Amino acid sequence: MSYDAILIVGHGSRDAAGAAEIAAIAPMVRALVGPNIAVEVGFLELSDPPAIEVLHTMARNGARHVVIVPFMLSSAGHARSDVPAVVITGRSVYPDITFTYTEPLGDDFVLLSLARAALESAGGAGKPLAVFFRGASEPWANAEAYKITRILAELNNSPSCYVGFSGITWPSIKGALDQVAAAHVTEVATFSWFIAPGVLIDRIDGAIDSFALETSITIHHAGYFGIGPQIAELVIDRVESAITGGVRTPCDLCSYRRPFPGLEGRVGAPRGVGHSHLASEHLAVHDHQHHRHDS
Repeated sequence: MSYDAILIVGHGSRDAAGAAEIAAIAPMVRALVGPNIAVEVGFLELSDPPAIEVLHTMARNGARHVVIVPFMLSSAGHARSDVPAVVITGRSVYPDITFTYTEPLGDDFVLLSLARAALESAGGAGKPLAVFFRGASEPWANAEAYKITRILAELNNSPSCYVGFSGITWPSIKGALDQVAAAHVTEVATFSWFIAPGVLIDRIDGAIDSFALETSITIHHAGYFGIGPQIAELVIDRVESAITGGVRTPCDLCSYRRPFPGLEGRVGAPRGVGHSHLASEHLAVHDHQHHRHDS
């Protein structure tokens, strides 16, 4: 089963530099797949072009099989609801075109290896480790952050590890750093589990700078991923995996499937329900049949 277009969907950012860095993944992927496959980036919100408009352009340009990649680091609401809403629109408006949905970038070993290398370059190998994430209302995604941090700590030979979130959930970045201070360590390695710069990276960097001024703890900050060849190869891996084997999202602990306190109304909700501009377009299109599925 061949494909002739790849739509990479990013969240979007108020920071123009962050959006530009995400957009830079398209030519890298295009170089890997060749000139006969269209590769474009679209965004859910905050940045142009909107993903749905890119999809329409691909259809007008004659695409027959579009692979849609959620360019995100967790399986939170955007990857589980908002990006699938783009797929639903495509299938509804263009029934003669095949749309295939991939997994998000997730906790792939490629990402863990990149983070490990960045920590080493920053002098953080073997040091206590704090990793900072975006944060989500999806319990599954927040739990993934702890799993990623523990694995990265093992790879980094860290004797202890801490998790902080830039918003939505706890502990905050400051809360995680307070835990570091309470452990009476003299050094800590830090990494931001983000693809590109933006408002949240600025917030994290500010918290780290304040922590450095308030304590005598040496901080080895390894930054964030950034866009590079290995990230482009990971996109291709997600595309090929979806084409050859389909996507089976683990849903048993997802809040769209199970009632979590305070999130009961999310169970069975339509895809696209969220803060993205796509939400209102899809409430009446399809119910969120959130079984193990191939979106």
